[in-house]
Amino acid sequence: MPQFIPGFALVGTTATGKTQLALDLAKWWLTQPDSPGSNQVELVEGIMLISADSRQVYRGLEIVSGADIPSEFQPQTSTLTHQNPSVAQILQHYFWLPVGKKFLEIWGVAGLAPTQDWSVAEFQQFVQVLLKRAQTKKMAVILVGGSGLYHQLIWQKDWQISLIPNQEIRTKAQSLTIIELQAWLQKLAPQQWERLNQSDRANPRRLVRQLELATSNTSLISQATAPAQTNLNQVKVPTLGLTRSITELPELIQTRVKFRLKLGAEAEVMNLELAKIQPMVTSALGVKEIGLKLAEKISDSELIELWTKHELQYAKRQLTWWKKRTGVTWIEANHETQLTVLAQTKQWLTQTHPKLPLS
Repeated sequence: MPQFIPGFALVGTTATGKTQLALDLAKWWLTQPDSPGSNQVELVEGIMLISADSRQVYRGLEIVSGADIPSEFQPQTSTLTHQNPSVAQILQHYFWLPVGKKFLEIWGVAGLAPTQDWSVAEFQQFVQVLLKRAQTKKMAVILVGGSGLYHQLIWQKDWQISLIPNQEIRTKAQSLTIIELQAWLQKLAPQQWERLNQSDRANPRRLVRQLELATSNTSLISQATAPAQTNLNQVKVPTLGLTRSITELPELIQTRVKFRLKLGAEAEVMNLELAKIQPMVTSALGVKEIGLKLAEKISDSELIELWTKHELQYAKRQLTWWKKRTGVTWIEANHETQLTVLAQTKQWLTQTHPKLPLS
């Protein structure tokens, strides 16, 4: 018999206000009267916000990645552990805020050293530990932001997810262009190459993962003998999506880029020892662009233009991915005030009483 806990996923493109909405909604949820009813949210002792952003896990990348932790939250150290070193390290750090007699936590942000690897498999293990903790402490969970792939694979039992990263391939890939990576995969595993869509073929991280699969003994397992996958739409994960008009995004994203630069994004990149950190860090939007500025190859205005352009391209890919998924309840944030969006979300929460599966 499957077990569930109160919670849902909050998704959408960059610059739609997901983090702030999650915080506002969580505080409202925790201050509801302890009198259950049909129009009330499920009563919980606390709420856990889990970031699904693969870059926000890293310390020293908080500004560039947009890890917006309000100053009212206090950093905490937990006693949770795991056999995987990266998972164990990220589990040690979280942020905590008392809300009346209850509490609000933020996990998955600024807890991992830039030298540590981080993959979908490790994120899946990380979330499963936290879901069990939430059950024990009678907490609700909100999975916030991140890529659609991360949200999908949390719930999949896929043998490919647990494949250990190949450091030899990843080191070699850092010095190759996208065209060279494509040629490598086409030669090594032409069938895998043919199955990739255009977006995946243009994504160096996806190409590297395919190369790892192609060189692993695990990749020799036939489709018939590999464990069955669980489809995202079969799991029925309650998902709320925020969206804005694509015409509004350029200005919103540029404003965010300028704000991050004002906060000290350039200094943050300068402090990274690029030769020692993981490709996941160096490939974060903003890092390469700032690197060009620091090398005096582009001007301040060109940095803003280039970073904004790449963020917008990513936002469009996010939107395309999510719009293909069924079961997402979308809320339009266009020209709406923050309070209006919050009110719509409260209504959705009290009417649906969403729950997340524990496994």
